[in-house]
Amino acid sequence: MNALFQFKDTGGLLLLLAVVSAVLAAVWKLRLKKINLRFRNYTNQDIMAVLSVTALYAAVSLYRLGSTVFPVTTWQPSTAGQDVVFELTGDTRFDRLVLLYGEGDNNALEAGYQIGLSGLAVYGSQDQSQWDLIWSPDAGQIYEYMMMECNLDYRYLRLSSVDPHNTITEFAVKAAGKDEYLPLAVAEDAYADSRYPAVLMIDEQDKLLIDPLFTDEAYFDEVYHVRNAWEIANGQYMYATVHPLLGTNIMALFIRLFGLSPFVWRLPGALCGIFMIPLFYAIVHLLFSSTYISFFASCFLAGDFMHLTTSRIGTLEPFSMITILWMVLEMLKYCHMDHFEEPFDRQLKQLFKAGLAMSVAIAVKWTACYSAVGLALLLFTRFFLWYRTWKASRGHTGPYARSVQKQFPAMFWKTAAWCFVFFIFLPIAVYWLAYLPDHISRSGWSIGTVWEQTLYMYRYHSTLEATHPFQSSWYHWVLDLRPIWYYFHTSPDEITYSISCFSHPLLAWGGLFCFLMTVSGWIGEKDVRAWEILVLILTAILPWALLVGRCTFAYHYYPTSVFLVLAIAWAVNMVLEESPGWKLFFHAVLVVYFLIFLLYLPATAGHGAPLPWIRALELLSGWRFG
Repeated sequence: MNALFQFKDTGGLLLLLAVVSAVLAAVWKLRLKKINLRFRNYTNQDIMAVLSVTALYAAVSLYRLGSTVFPVTTWQPSTAGQDVVFELTGDTRFDRLVLLYGEGDNNALEAGYQIGLSGLAVYGSQDQSQWDLIWSPDAGQIYEYMMMECNLDYRYLRLSSVDPHNTITEFAVKAAGKDEYLPLAVAEDAYADSRYPAVLMIDEQDKLLIDPLFTDEAYFDEVYHVRNAWEIANGQYMYATVHPLLGTNIMALFIRLFGLSPFVWRLPGALCGIFMIPLFYAIVHLLFSSTYISFFASCFLAGDFMHLTTSRIGTLEPFSMITILWMVLEMLKYCHMDHFEEPFDRQLKQLFKAGLAMSVAIAVKWTACYSAVGLALLLFTRFFLWYRTWKASRGHTGPYARSVQKQFPAMFWKTAAWCFVFFIFLPIAVYWLAYLPDHISRSGWSIGTVWEQTLYMYRYHSTLEATHPFQSSWYHWVLDLRPIWYYFHTSPDEITYSISCFSHPLLAWGGLFCFLMTVSGWIGEKDVRAWEILVLILTAILPWALLVGRCTFAYHYYPTSVFLVLAIAWAVNMVLEESPGWKLFFHAVLVVYFLIFLLYLPATAGHGAPLPWIRALELLSGWRFG
């Protein structure tokens, strides 16, 4: 499996895309007759359109997602001040020391966590009588390689651990001038018979890389979310977490099923990014009932830098975004019903789906609350339209008018009562139940422990005063001025690997223009679809502009940028309705859009490229990729 996702050059991706395209062409030639796919009011063209965009995006998203090989067995001290001695059984000359640490057994402690490096020292000796201090590693980051370049010759290496909370997954010594690790053996370990003997530090040398990339280790905020997911998967008392844990539980399920590795901890987020394409297609199709507009908008989402980058990193954003889209789709389905013709029980069923989706989204990440306000506004808009219809029906005696006059009062109050259940009680229940698999307290799960954790998260976010070199504000996101830089590495063969998160410039800048067109459409034409799109955009961005004063980053724009594509869809639909001849122009826009997307892959997805190529992509002063 690993080889499938570890192509060595960009040509591998292009070849993969060509193969996927050929398969899609073959399927299209069958015209789906043998497949017999049907989805409500989708035509065969709809099925082929969404299948094509999703499959091509999936090929790009899964390409070099991560390695399936990663060291996992971890040593931890049996007592404070424990020493372990290793012997180099062959050559004794080395030019690099390597440490990699994961998390240990938190349940074995009465307090604290078995994680990290503190007060660790590495000594060298030829005869075990005189020891020289050669390395005092800093805290480092969990699941990331720590290296010290050197030029030394020692037969024995002693690791001295002062802190009993230390953990080491693998310790290695690179042969001087060679791309290989020297064989190590345990010479002294006073706790060799314990549950965590020193041999655990050298039992997976074959899984270590000489020149690891982002595919082989954690990067950016993965060090927090993967750690929590590992704790859940292994039933461990949890290190402090600052977000709800439903999304982390999904990541933990994958780790539980397939083991710990970069590919596994990124796979569920990547799958969310893939499945967002048909979900988004469904939203656009619901709004515009057009195959072309739905295809166009889905292509814009699939080709967005931020969508690709954010769904390929093991954080909560992909889980949050797909659940936000789910709740938006369910609410729009409800809003686009004919409520005076549709059976009331069917309306309640749809409203329940919207409430359930919103409940899940909030249990993944609190930022879904912003879009939940948008759902409330959409619902209130529907109530207002009911009232207008009821008011206009008075004085009329037709069957529909009589039906409206009869149904409105009871339907309004019943719906309002059920909304309390679906949008207040249900989210609280789902939020609390989502913590059942998690050991956030040594006393076990309870309503009280979840409440305490919730207060802790609120205090953390409301009082956070941290700064970051790549922090940015909402107006930077709108104008696409300041990406956040996740990863950078230059290999020995002078190939640069860079990952930055920001919006595709055509989406950001073109979307801003289309947003203004959508505002005009709402004011001038009273288009309800334009109002719905504006509600989704503004409720996603305004809280960051008006309420949040702490350190923020470009990826916080992710929900807004996705909804901005709806404004682009509205503008394209309006133009084509008035002037169908513009379709050829929009074909050209898609071609240019995807060429830019491919051109920027070395800066957004870590595809290796010479540094001059990376530098040439820095079109604005705030765009820094290398």
